[in-house]
This record gives sequence, C-alpha cells and structure tokens, in this order.
Amino acid sequence: MVDQVHVADEPLASEAAAPMAAPTQLTASGYDRHVLLRWGGAETAELAHYVIYRSLDGGAWTPIGIQLPGIHLYSDFLGRAGAKADYKVSAADWQNHESATSAAASAMTHEMSDDELLAMLQEGAFHYYWEGAEPNSGLAHENMPGDDRIVATGASGFMIEALVVAVDRHFITREQGLERMDRIVGFLERAPRYHGAWSHYMNGATGQTMPLFGMLDNGGTWSRPPS
Repeated sequence: MVDQVHVADEPLASEAAAPMAAPTQLTASGYDRHVLLRWGGAETAELAHYVIYRSLDGGAWTPIGIQLPGIHLYSDFLGRAGAKADYKVSAADWQNHESATSAAASAMTHEMSDDELLAMLQEGAFHYYWEGAEPNSGLAHENMPGDDRIVATGASGFMIEALVVAVDRHFITREQGLERMDRIVGFLERAPRYHGAWSHYMNGATGQTMPLFGMLDNGGTWSRPPS
C-alpha cells in the first residue's frame, strides 16, 4: 500500500541538509478505543511530515503513520479498551531524513463515562475547525478537502462559537484563542462588504468575494436576471 507520493527536484550535492529538530512535549491521552497524541516544536520550510512510532505492550517500535506540518495531532485507533501503547514522534525532511525521536509518551485505552465521552466529542469537533482553518484569515474552509482558497462566513460562525468553548474547556489557552480571534477580525476589517454584510464565500488569502453561484452572484447579494 502506498500512503505518500512526493515529486521534487533532486537536491544539489553541495546542499547539506541541516538536521531536523526533534518534536517536543509529546503527550498521549487514552480514550475508549483510541489514543490521541499531541506534540509541539518549531517548524521550518524543510519539514515535510512527522512520523509516528508505536510500541504495544513493550514490543518493538513500529512506524504507524505520518502527519502534515502544522497539525500536531494524531489519532491512533487501537480498537479495544485496556490496550497500553507507547509513542514517539520524529520530523522528516523532503528527502525523508528523520530527526531524533521525541521523548516517549504512554497511554491506555479505557471504558469512558458519559461526561468523558461528551468532552471527547466536543474537543474532536473543535479541532476540526482549529486545524482546518485557512492560515491567513483564520476562518473556516467551506469544505475539506476542496478548494483551499475558499472560506465561508457561515462555517466560520460555528468556528468562533467553538473557540469560546475550547478556551472554557481548556482545549487551548486563552492566549491562543485571542490570537486566532485577532487574526479573524483583522482579516474581516479589510474584506469587502455589501450593505454592511460580508460575502458568504471569500478568498482566504485576499479577502475578495468568490462568486460560486454564477456570474450575477457577488457573494453578498443575489440579483435576479432580467425577464
């Protein structure tokens, strides 16, 4: 099975790749059937992906998946309660040279209470918006995967509500929530408006309206064609 394909120019022989820094602050949280990993660390242009390693019940370390830059989460579905696993994460460059691995983190899956289940669902729904936001505007994409340019004001309203809940539930820090809101407000201040309303679909890089419904659509109002 092929899970990654990358096409790039061959690096020059004179270009010595700088060693990648190992990810930091790896944590592992066990739920009923899966373990959620989180980590930190600075990212550079050389970073192509992260590699996740797992050891089950003290066994050999095995690579189980990769994650894209900018996403410091990985869900490992073990399929049962009472499973113990250890994890490490490395950073890989575009030539698949890996850094040293992070310090190990351990977790065990367990049967969950109703309150634990609700918290898990809330956090999972929040991270859909948090990791899936358009990077320049901070607003929510219309769909994922899809056209990476398109952000939607409707979906972004749900995202802003999720930000408030995430800070209150300590899924992110208050400073992280404020930084994201500042980015959103700064973007909206510069985006075109129609009779005071923003268009439903905008280009997240430029703020310009994206008329997805036809040539007479300006994204904020709709004009009926002449009879």
